[in-house]
Amino acid sequence: MASLKFFEVARELGTICFGATVIFNSCVIYLTSFHTKRIVGTYKHMIIIFAFFGLLFSFMELLVHPFFHSFNGSFAYFSIEKCFGASWEIRSILLAIYSGVYSTVISFMAVQFMFRYLTLINDPKISYFQGWKLLYWVGYALFFGTLWGSFAHYFGYPDEYSQSYLREVMFDNYNADIEDIPGYLIVAFHPRINDNSPKFVRWMNFTCISGLITILVIQYCIVIFCGVQIYLNMHERMKQYSATHRRLHEQFFRALVYQISAPSLTVHFPIVPVLCAPFFDLKMNLPSGLIVTSFSTYPPIDSLILMLVVSEYREAFRKLSKKYLPQPKVIMNNSERMFQIIIPHKNVGENHRENNADPTDFSDVVISATNNTRNEQSFFVPG
Repeated sequence: MASLKFFEVARELGTICFGATVIFNSCVIYLTSFHTKRIVGTYKHMIIIFAFFGLLFSFMELLVHPFFHSFNGSFAYFSIEKCFGASWEIRSILLAIYSGVYSTVISFMAVQFMFRYLTLINDPKISYFQGWKLLYWVGYALFFGTLWGSFAHYFGYPDEYSQSYLREVMFDNYNADIEDIPGYLIVAFHPRINDNSPKFVRWMNFTCISGLITILVIQYCIVIFCGVQIYLNMHERMKQYSATHRRLHEQFFRALVYQISAPSLTVHFPIVPVLCAPFFDLKMNLPSGLIVTSFSTYPPIDSLILMLVVSEYREAFRKLSKKYLPQPKVIMNNSERMFQIIIPHKNVGENHRENNADPTDFSDVVISATNNTRNEQSFFVPG
């Protein structure tokens, strides 16, 4: 039953990360839409679309709380979440949709790299990304998302043998009957007739895994090719741009590198052993969902990277803070060379004395100083 505790931890982490995703991705969408002046056109729309996909991915994770369990030559992709009392079939379809959204996210990430590369080299094919034609590339990502979900649903659908293979394991680890758990089961080989007989691959499950790996490889080949080309061409091409646009291009490139490096090292690459392990028929019995638990951390981290790396977002935050947060007021007197900094706050002056507050803890303070050729002095005066 120890694996059930790991599932509970993964569920709590997913809930927390959903809240973080709503905050960070909403900030990205809002700032990109209304407060970033130099992020315009196609890439502006791409950022908004990608943030929306991140929200959708996190929402689906919250809805179904998917998990993996690996056992010898098999693994189960499942959920024991009740999901508002939905039927077994509906919950299984939701798991397939979640995996499809995952594929949509990594596919649209590849589209971003393609666009940045073509923009950098000023390729005429950049016109295929502009205006309403951007919908083609949204369709590209959705196509691979649909393909991924379809592979999982049709080629990983549980059958009598896969259920019998994993029945005892799932009951021992999650206290649940395999037939009541929605999800998909991968068993790599047919049962042997005897100990000396060869292993025969279950082609339905092999098709499922090979299809998923192929989609993953296609997207990463695009990312790697475009990323390397951007690096090789950046310094030469950047000479043609103004200092402002050169700095912005470099920031976007760093953001894209961070956005692909973080999930690649902690999320995407680890999933490959989970998918491929059944075909090595390793002796194991472990909650491999722990490896992919960090899926839920990806959407908020992605948006946070963008806002920290690209100065447009930092500048937008500064402007908004000046507009909505109380700011120190500076009053200058040129004739006496005196200044006052007034920091407004409540609970000051007599309130401190009446409430027996710490006399040095002034919430409303006037800092005054005179500066002349003979002396300098500064002091605190309670309001």
